[in-house]
Amino acid sequence: MPRKRVTSSDVARRAGVSRATVSAVINKTRPVSDKLVKRVGAVMRELNYQPNAIARSLKAKRTYRIGLLVGNSASPFWALAINAIEGVAYNQGFHVMLGDSGEDPTKELVHLQMMASERVDGIIVAPCGETNREYILQLATQIPVVFFDRRFDAPIDTVACDNEFGAYLATCHFLELGFNKIACLAISLDVSPGAERLAGYKKALIEHGIPLNEHWIKVGDYAEGSGYRDTMELLRSPDPPRAIFACSHLRAVGVLQAVSELGLLVPEDVALIGFDEVPWAALLSPPLTVVYQPIADMAAQATELLLKRIEAWWEGTKDADIVEQILHRPKLIIRESCGCCLVS
Repeated sequence: MPRKRVTSSDVARRAGVSRATVSAVINKTRPVSDKLVKRVGAVMRELNYQPNAIARSLKAKRTYRIGLLVGNSASPFWALAINAIEGVAYNQGFHVMLGDSGEDPTKELVHLQMMASERVDGIIVAPCGETNREYILQLATQIPVVFFDRRFDAPIDTVACDNEFGAYLATCHFLELGFNKIACLAISLDVSPGAERLAGYKKALIEHGIPLNEHWIKVGDYAEGSGYRDTMELLRSPDPPRAIFACSHLRAVGVLQAVSELGLLVPEDVALIGFDEVPWAALLSPPLTVVYQPIADMAAQATELLLKRIEAWWEGTKDADIVEQILHRPKLIIRESCGCCLVS
């Protein structure tokens, strides 16, 4: 026969206090003497009483949960970010509800609605475009919202990378090494990093007086498969590029696969720069030159910013007119794949 669930009434009866006192001890809604706190605590342990977390959160209007909506949780980028976000949240007594949009706006909306219905205290979101712009703006009037990695023009706190500068840095490095036939494997222009990185590539070429070749700009998803297909098309064309800037680390892996299959060499036949430092970048042959952004630090900062906003929300000081837009400056980590080893 199932064992009867222990209730707060059972605790109150055994401890010789009222249910209101038990509630005050659990929820800290009013001062209770140390003597009563110890007595009620001892009875709770004796009866193995577990307070109803849902009821407590509804009463306090606090769940100590935050939502995190990412584009692809299997990506090395997001693995680093999720780990950092969860670590900061846990240390501050919060749990993370993870959602993966799969770069699908419909799925993104479903996750956002679910998080809102679960009464999370705030959300960190990497929007996969502006399809759900109005819903996100409305949501930001109800709970704190922070953009991480991606953004659109809105009065919402943001922690991201200066993607345009990172792409500009990579393209200028190729130009300084003497390469002027440079292709760009761009990522979806619906998300801010994609549009910004392509803009940085174009800016560098224009500043150096290099005509844009639209045939050398290939827009695809973040995966290695698209990088492989686009590189095959580029290198089999009548006028192949001499260098490739891959706007994601997985696109760069696709470049290496295609180059190897065609019997070519990096950087002797085609130089390569990727975006984002990952643990295996230095272990590739040749080691991969990358645009580095401090993923874990950025993710931790976004979490700290959200928790600060949640605290202000609880205290009734929403800081409605204060919006922080934080852009981290990336840097170039130079290794052999960019062709620097070919310059005497």
